[in-house]
Amino acid sequence: MLFKKKEEQTVMVSVKGMMCMNCVNHVKEALEALKGVKSVHVELKDGTATLIANRPLSDDEIKNAIMDAGYQFGGRLN
Repeated sequence: MLFKKKEEQTVMVSVKGMMCMNCVNHVKEALEALKGVKSVHVELKDGTATLIANRPLSDDEIKNAIMDAGYQFGGRLN
């Protein structure tokens, strides 16, 4: 039986309201908790988060995770 490898999706989004490394960690943990997310890199200086997932992620999923962590979703950058 052959299994088709799931294609990875890379999504970069803007995150507003982060002021320190604790903020970065909160956003990272919130996004890592999304189903299918393999890795997350959050950049404080640029106010961005880059997610690699093995399934499509909707803007609403990402937005809700960021907002639940206490920050603002600035939109998808790619």
